[in-house]
Amino acid sequence: MLLNIRHFCLVTKNLKNSLHFYRDFLKLKVVSTKLEEGFYIDTLLGEKNIKLNTVKLGITKDSKPLIELYQFEDDNSATKGDFHHISFTVENIKALRMFLLGKGIKALSEPQLDEEKKHLVMFCRDYDQNLLEFVENIIPDKD
Repeated sequence: MLLNIRHFCLVTKNLKNSLHFYRDFLKLKVVSTKLEEGFYIDTLLGEKNIKLNTVKLGITKDSKPLIELYQFEDDNSATKGDFHHISFTVENIKALRMFLLGKGIKALSEPQLDEEKKHLVMFCRDYDQNLLEFVENIIPDKD
């Protein structure tokens, strides 16, 4: 079912300070930056009018991200806490969704095709309300 851990996501109140720590002190490299807003991110996180800046950091600028930093521009329920989510790569997201539903765990939305049209993505919460992201590669990621 699970193939690997994709990344850990942390919410920051000050992206500049977080970048200073992870990039300058720990020497992680910025893999990508993006402002996320609109239907896709709203649907995935089950909130309205989300605007967030994301920075993905890895060992090299060409590596897969290990840490994703979120800085929300507005205060909404998706911003609570410092930890945001753990992301897993899965073989079959629709089968996983049905399995979880059978165990009484509901996804925040149906699996959504990402904006790059490379992945199916969904979020759910575990029994302690920790947010989990599941991603199925439609087009294989680079190694």
